[in-house]
Amino acid sequence: MYGFFYIIRHIPLAEATLVKMSAPFFIPLVAYFWLKDTVSVRTGLSIVIGFIGVVIILRPGTETFNPVVLWGLLAALLASIAKVTIRKMASTEHAVRIVIYFAFFSTLFSLFPALFQWQPVNLTTWGLFALSGLLGTLGQLTITEAYRISPPGKVGLYTYSTIIYASLLGWWFWGEHLNYYTIIGFIFILSAGIINYRKP
Repeated sequence: MYGFFYIIRHIPLAEATLVKMSAPFFIPLVAYFWLKDTVSVRTGLSIVIGFIGVVIILRPGTETFNPVVLWGLLAALLASIAKVTIRKMASTEHAVRIVIYFAFFSTLFSLFPALFQWQPVNLTTWGLFALSGLLGTLGQLTITEAYRISPPGKVGLYTYSTIIYASLLGWWFWGEHLNYYTIIGFIFILSAGIINYRKP
């Protein structure tokens, strides 16, 4: 979570969301080594195509590449491990209970550094915090339930619709625009989702 908040602050919202959403490409690999889930040829192909899309958008090695995204990729890897952990706990824990655990330990682990960085918060900001908490909790409940009842590798790729919403919100609130590389990368990522979804 710290990694994601950091990149959202330092790079455009759509790109930050894209880096965050690279987690689905790590999930099948983590599930393969940890849960011994099988990775089909179709899922493997979709992972490769999806990563190509990520590379096209981020353009590492060029002047436009922002090293901040490396923190985001690390955060995405950690998030993929967390999502596979949900799958591991699914046989004994309900989705709501998992979300409660997540909120409790996130608060506990954040409390200590927050005490040293605390700043006064006005009423408007408290309202935005409350809204973020509500929407985040609803999102966490739905995605947790999805990972609980379905293989992680299948669910993960379809969370990429978040990028569309982030692009629209970034354009609406901050005037951020998509470049050609981002659009081409989106096409690759969308293709990866279609390949993974399409039945034999």
